[in-house]
Amino acid sequence: MGATNSIRSLDRAFLRPGRFDCLVPVGTPEAAARTAPQAAFEREVAEAGADTHHLAALGQCRPTVTPAVVAEFTADITPHART
Repeated sequence: MGATNSIRSLDRAFLRPGRFDCLVPVGTPEAAARTAPQAAFEREVAEAGADTHHLAALGQCRPTVTPAVVAEFTADITPHART
């Protein structure tokens, strides 16, 4: 069993057919990655009694999982997919 954040950084010989019985690509947990930090921040703001202007600022933050990241992930797993 093995895991990596970047299949591009692995030596091609490492991924040659026969090394692993199956490859399971696991993408980013897009919804969890966005909602968990937001919920934690909202809870902290509510408990501290702070105003909600911080929530508006948080809503303007850019996502870390962009279409480019998803496209790169798809491009990386496509040549290694086995049926």
